[in-house]
Amino acid sequence: MRVSIVKNLISTFLSCSVISAVSAIGFVSSALAQDLSNYRLNQVTLAGSHNTYDKKSDFQYLSDALIYVQLIELDVWAGAGKWYVSHSNPVANDNNCPKNGNAGATRNQDLRSCVDGLRKWHDAHPNHDLVVVKFEFKAGLGNSASSLDDLIADIQGNGGAARIPKEWIFKPNDLMCKGWPGNCTSRYATPESAIQTGNWPTIANLRGKFLFLLVPGTVSTGAPSTYADA
Repeated sequence: MRVSIVKNLISTFLSCSVISAVSAIGFVSSALAQDLSNYRLNQVTLAGSHNTYDKKSDFQYLSDALIYVQLIELDVWAGAGKWYVSHSNPVANDNNCPKNGNAGATRNQDLRSCVDGLRKWHDAHPNHDLVVVKFEFKAGLGNSASSLDDLIADIQGNGGAARIPKEWIFKPNDLMCKGWPGNCTSRYATPESAIQTGNWPTIANLRGKFLFLLVPGTVSTGAPSTYADA
């Protein structure tokens, strides 16, 4: 198992636990929402959007959805080094992600540009509420797990070309840390044991953070296990 990466970047085990708490309940402006800062992540229900990338009439760009929701979803077809973002076309992009994440640029770009857009949105709103990004790899994880890590956070390059640095990501390793986000002097042995003892962070602790989730696809359910076992 690729423990150093699996526990340091993308959640597979956490998917069920977090998605059960983060539901698609419609669009609610954060300005109208109750202040949840002191609640723990497992104590709240956050607004989410299904197939956010596909809602071009609702959101001109993917990051526009973050005005209304905290969970967004991307369907990805991965293979041969490609990262197509589309609902049903495995060899083309059809989405609201502009090229290199730049507003005004041509939409229908690949996963790299979708993540670029999230980075630019973060730079404009550095103290944002937690953003949960759900990846459904429709036909499984056809590219290597490490290439997915590098696409997001440039793990192999020590973060020099990171779109979203790993320090901005709430990771299973953080959940396992007793006393996170302070100095981690001791940790739980597994994410399961951390959850069982209620070691969830507060919403305030998660400001400025992203949480990435892998869920089973509709064509192949294997992406989470492929990633975890790499």
